[in-house]
Amino acid sequence: MTETMFGGLASGQLCAGRYRIEAPLAQGGMGQLFHAVRLRDGRRVVVKCPSGSGAPDRAQLRAEAAALGSLAHSSIVRLVEFEESEASCFLAMESLDGDDLGVRMRREALPIRVALRFLEELASALDHMHARGVVHRDVKPANVVLARCGSFERAVLVDFGLASSAAVPRTAGRFLCGTPAYMAPEQAHGIERAIGPATDRYALATIALELLTGRRPYPSLPVSELIAAIVETPPRRPSQLGDFDATVDAVFARAMARDPARRHGSALDMVRAIQAVVPARNRRCGRAAWQAAPTLEAAVA
Repeated sequence: MTETMFGGLASGQLCAGRYRIEAPLAQGGMGQLFHAVRLRDGRRVVVKCPSGSGAPDRAQLRAEAAALGSLAHSSIVRLVEFEESEASCFLAMESLDGDDLGVRMRREALPIRVALRFLEELASALDHMHARGVVHRDVKPANVVLARCGSFERAVLVDFGLASSAAVPRTAGRFLCGTPAYMAPEQAHGIERAIGPATDRYALATIALELLTGRRPYPSLPVSELIAAIVETPPRRPSQLGDFDATVDAVFARAMARDPARRHGSALDMVRAIQAVVPARNRRCGRAAWQAAPTLEAAVA
């Protein structure tokens, strides 16, 4: 096989003697991902390795595995196994066949009824996570795979690299991580103790607004200006971005309230409130004209 190097692994190389690396999938600050096959049964998986070899890199992957291992939901990527030894550290996840939601939104305007179904699937996943003490902290279209199951597609939440859980909490203090375009005000402030389930729900509301209108709640701005806008100014209303009335504005005003305590008590409550005021028949969403939003991880002075 061709020995195409990607980080510490190569195409055709064996990982822990159990997985054959097929091809690189992605590489970033949170880790390196590879398409792979489990030798004993031919199951296709995604193998994730730390970006570096230091203790913090291993701890990051360990935390991700702990979060995923506590979850079992059809709209959350499934953990296959996690292994850490002196010689290796990796996790294996199910392989999903399909576009990410961001790619789909830029390519076509989804029927509203389909968008609302995807939102309901993601809301159910978030409520499942939150009930088990897991907060994703980076809910965005690029972290949603529209997994194909025959002619049917299911929205699946992936990439738990920034997740916190009751078992492995994040370090308290001021640290900014996530994707600014989908950050809630408390996350944009960078104060860990303020980040919780309501933060994920705010991000899902941002996705909902973008799905319905094709536009995000804040204009395209340099990162520092965008963060300041999120902290200091209210998001744009649906009626400012598309053909929606005051009842839709009211639902999003609550879903994206500056005070986390004023938001809906669950993600499903929020999505059902949106479903109740957005007519789904014979309408299509706005087509997104944005590029993928960058992820940020930086200390806040």
